[in-house]
Amino acid sequence: MNEHEKLEKHKEKIDQLDVKIQQLKKKKRLEQNRLSEQERKARTKKLIEIGGHFEKVFGKCETSEQGKQKLEALKRFVQEKKGGEENGHHERN
Repeated sequence: MNEHEKLEKHKEKIDQLDVKIQQLKKKKRLEQNRLSEQERKARTKKLIEIGGHFEKVFGKCETSEQGKQKLEALKRFVQEKKGGEENGHHERN
């Protein structure tokens, strides 16, 4: 095998490795896409379940604005309760 043939053989090997690199990059991208899709589906499922629990407790909201108002009211209520407990004020029934 002469020098020219050796050089060509190395160039071919490099080209083959470049093809493998591109294939692996594509495979990695596909796996990342699958992971992202699964994460989105899991988040969507969780949000739907939370929404169901919210409706069960607070009743159905006709608009998202009504839902926001109910959440803000709950948030104020919890903050007021926390504030009273931290200052040594406890409600007694």
